[in-house]
Amino acid sequence: MKRIVHTVCLMCVVPSVICLRPSNVFAQVCASVRIQIEQEATLERQAFDAQMTIDNGLPETTLSNVDIQINFRDEAGNPVAGTSDTNNTTALFFIQQPVLNNIDSATNGTVPAGATASIHWLIIPTLGAAGSNALGKLYYVGASLTYKAQGIDQAVDVIPDYITVEPMPNLALDYFLPGQVYGDDPFTTVIEPSVPFSLGLRIKNIGYSIASDVALDSGQPKIVANRQGLLVSFAIQSAEVNGVGTGPSLLLNYGDIEPQKAKMGRWVMTSSLSGSFTEFAADISHAGALDIGGVGIVQAAGERNDSCVNHGP
Repeated sequence: MKRIVHTVCLMCVVPSVICLRPSNVFAQVCASVRIQIEQEATLERQAFDAQMTIDNGLPETTLSNVDIQINFRDEAGNPVAGTSDTNNTTALFFIQQPVLNNIDSATNGTVPAGATASIHWLIIPTLGAAGSNALGKLYYVGASLTYKAQGIDQAVDVIPDYITVEPMPNLALDYFLPGQVYGDDPFTTVIEPSVPFSLGLRIKNIGYSIASDVALDSGQPKIVANRQGLLVSFAIQSAEVNGVGTGPSLLLNYGDIEPQKAKMGRWVMTSSLSGSFTEFAADISHAGALDIGGVGIVQAAGERNDSCVNHGP
């Protein structure tokens, strides 16, 4: 068993409306601005490293048509689905593409004459594999190997080994944002100071094990839509988790989050002009080969009814 770092990329998009009204008229002019905040969350999770070695002891014969199938069974011996297909969200195990040495492919591959080939797979359990038992869930992992040597088809069943899949964390992200923010009114001679406001992020572990070393780093807001060319800016000034500041860093280090517990973090932001936020959306993706539905252990904010809440002032 090994621990891997699970990286999650989040994109927060916040449309806002800035309404300007000169003091001597009743009409007001409203401009819409869309800002984007790129964030990245990391946490540890369980994975398994599987290895097969093929020793071709024939000095003048290449092994061809080499095909290896990883298979899984539960404790009762029933077959369990594993997949390398990123569109398969029902399998209990995700098998990353193998790392190969002295073999060109694990499907219809070849092993040179007299060579020793090795194949490594990283096997990642999905949420459905873990269950809720604190002791974990037992599975058997084996393989079927077929190949052709000297024109003769051969088949070998590899004796399975067992693994124990631990209960997993499952993180739900809830963002909180005020409806109204306050900054300068450009139609007054006095420059009003910006009033800091919070972009809050509550992370709740709704899974059955500790979420280890949870951290979320944020970039500064970027204006991605501003048709009226409004002279407005947004900035993150500081950050904190459970009331403890992180200094000048924008990294929120949540640390370990116990099952069925939550921690609250926030970024302190400012807007150069007064206005209101009209909407909030957060898109989530899992980095690399973990970007498939069944493997993710972080819920996109928009998938929860109480997420992306716009709170009034």
